Amino acid sequence: MSPEKNKDSPLTEHPDVVFLRTTYLYRFIDPYHYSLFLRAAVRLEREFLQVSFSKKIKFIIYLFRWFFYKFIKKIKKIFFSVARPVLSQTSSEVLFAAQFQGGIGDLVNASAFLTALYENKSFPKLDLYFHNTRALQFVFSKAPFVNKLFDIDTLKTNSKNYDLILTITDWLEVEVNTNKKLHPLSLSIEKIFKNKKNNFQHYDLYLRKRYLFKGYYAYEMVRRGFNRISAPGYFLDLAISKTHLKIYPDHPSESYLASQSLTPHTYITIHDGFDNDFVHKTHRSTKQWSLAHWENLCRLLQDSFPHLRIIQLGAKTSRPIPGITDSFINKTSLEEAAFILKNSKLHIDGESGLARIAAALQTPCITLFGPTNFEYFAIAGNINLKPQACGGCNWFSDDWMSECPRGFKQPECLESTLPDAVFKKTQEILIRCADYLTLGKT
Repeated sequence: MSPEKNKDSPLTEHPDVVFLRTTYLYRFIDPYHYSLFLRAAVRLEREFLQVSFSKKIKFIIYLFRWFFYKFIKKIKKIFFSVARPVLSQTSSEVLFAAQFQGGIGDLVNASAFLTALYENKSFPKLDLYFHNTRALQFVFSKAPFVNKLFDIDTLKTNSKNYDLILTITDWLEVEVNTNKKLHPLSLSIEKIFKNKKNNFQHYDLYLRKRYLFKGYYAYEMVRRGFNRISAPGYFLDLAISKTHLKIYPDHPSESYLASQSLTPHTYITIHDGFDNDFVHKTHRSTKQWSLAHWENLCRLLQDSFPHLRIIQLGAKTSRPIPGITDSFINKTSLEEAAFILKNSKLHIDGESGLARIAAALQTPCITLFGPTNFEYFAIAGNINLKPQACGGCNWFSDDWMSECPRGFKQPECLESTLPDAVFKKTQEILIRCADYLTLGKT
């Protein structure tokens, strides 16, 4: 508890006051009152003013990139966005809506929740909202429970039309329209949610400080027997499994593979990227395996399976991997990448959205875990490789995806997973095929 203000007893011995006493910022603080400004002054002094010049420059560049990214995103939305659908009067019959946060992997996870809701509770069709309408279209375009898809900026205007709005992330939020007479199903959903929420200690704290407590929340859900896919179902007594992990893309024609000189099930795919929307300080994310490890794995595969084609998928955050056969980085749409994945013999990836797409498409997937919580994010049915050291630190610092919280230049968690171990798992899958010796041979 913060000390109370007392003019007769200044906080001269408080560690933060002692720390600031010899600094320039000391003249601006009130030593009699432990305030938010005092805490901010301590953080500014310790994490910016007292660090090296190179770290100051790095931080300033990071802030500039962050503001530039937000500015460009706003400009694109104003001048280059396509027309978004807006609810008409006839859409007032749609009683429910759902909105999502995060990246493509979070959308795939949410598809499991909505599929289970539709199948187990006879939930009617609903409207969906997300900041990336292209990704929304990719995951849900043919879903049987979808009415319409919208840009999330239109939700504020359209919200009055709905009985109930679900916010689906790691957890669940339920917002009811108090200005309408609610449908019995809305009342039932609200009642179940309130009961589960009231029995979940610190739910409101997790909600208010979500980015601060996301890591702790993951460990709490694992303790309760839930993982990333099933966790939102806890709040509606909804059992969710990997069988509910489905996507509903509009695949390209069967001739697409032939146009790319690919034959189904004669190649494997690999991916090195991470969330495209994440603004990072460094060129490599802590979720990325080292290029040296990737190169060694490709060499082992080519030596043992000389006719095997290794296809690299990815977008702007992916790094070219030495030793691959073909690179499709920035050369495919989401639908095309998913179609290549669907016809792949095997996919190898870090803990990313493409790994979840592969699982939804029933493609065998080897997932390399590093800073993300293994027990929480591992997908049943995938071959999930747990780090041999450290790991599980996601969201225990603000920049965990850019810099190892322990200060390692090469994160120890992913570095501890060696190419030999990944090759062994890959080999086990490939040799199950009767034609494995001629993979890719024409």
